[in-house]
Amino acid sequence: MAQEPAWWRTTIAQIDATVRSVRTGQAEILTQSAGGRPVHMVSYGTPTRHVPTANLSGAIGCNDPRVYKDETNEPQVVMIVAGCHGSEAEATNGALQLIQIMETGRDYAGKDRSALAELARGYRLIIIPALNPDGRARTPASMIGVAEAEALRINQGVWKDGRSIGYPACKRYQPLDPKAVSFLGGYPNDDGYNIMHDATPGDIRTAEATALLKLVAREGADLALHMHSHPTPSTILPPCHGMFDLHRKRILAYRERLSQFYTERGLASDPRMAMASNPAATWLCPANLATMTSLASGALSPIFEQPNGTSPDHPRDYPTMHEESLAVIEMFLHWGKKERFSPRMEMFMTMLDASAEPATYMRDKWF
Repeated sequence: MAQEPAWWRTTIAQIDATVRSVRTGQAEILTQSAGGRPVHMVSYGTPTRHVPTANLSGAIGCNDPRVYKDETNEPQVVMIVAGCHGSEAEATNGALQLIQIMETGRDYAGKDRSALAELARGYRLIIIPALNPDGRARTPASMIGVAEAEALRINQGVWKDGRSIGYPACKRYQPLDPKAVSFLGGYPNDDGYNIMHDATPGDIRTAEATALLKLVAREGADLALHMHSHPTPSTILPPCHGMFDLHRKRILAYRERLSQFYTERGLASDPRMAMASNPAATWLCPANLATMTSLASGALSPIFEQPNGTSPDHPRDYPTMHEESLAVIEMFLHWGKKERFSPRMEMFMTMLDASAEPATYMRDKWF
């Protein structure tokens, strides 16, 4: 396993230290994890002054988004959600670097990022560096130098007989019984719940998911960027079934925008993002935490995946992973100045073209 540079920030101690260093923002504990660890959040900018008279559902019902959120006089609310899968440390590093940038204008490597800080100050910005600190605590600071098979064990866990639980088989268990495994892996919290899939209305069981969804609704989030990592090139996943039609179209547009943004900065991304997309193309996943955050406030809720360096076909070094995390945040903040992430009246009214052929993403993985 490669030794991480001194500026790489992913450990529980480093999360705590960064949060303690906050002076210009506001540091809070969102909730306690299943293992009793604090789930930290750091916010910048003024909270909304608007007092809603209804939730998002009521606003849709009366065809007036203003009863939930006044979009004319309030800054857009951007939430960066990292570390839902604790072993996906790249996102945690990106989130902690962003906090340091907001505090000092520079990242932990000393690079001047004042332009990014200035861009972010145009928003109400909320950063959650590790939604699942339990998984973060039991896994390494990065996956660079880890073989793919071992990474699978670290991410998804190991049965007591030594067999890897695997992917997507790990999602068969909600919760994954901690007594049935020799190692839980980085996906679940200490109770065995994969927070990304604690997303069935009426049966949400984790404090982490519950607190996040309440925060999203209370803040009236306009963008909730869910940051993850995987072995293959950087991508914004196609939208999920169950998202608002406008959001499905917007996410497909942001896939192409990220591809261009990365190319301009010499970064590599999944070439499929640059291709014209069917507006009905969706990921075969009707409900997860991204869809729930979308339904909680009307937020655009894309899922970003960046390489973790475990695949020999897509090797990564620390500086590149560092840039990939910050570049996707910058891309969204850049485009948020050109258009609202989720204009709610348009969201209420937009419907997909009925003639578009529905498609699925990674169907061969499931069947």
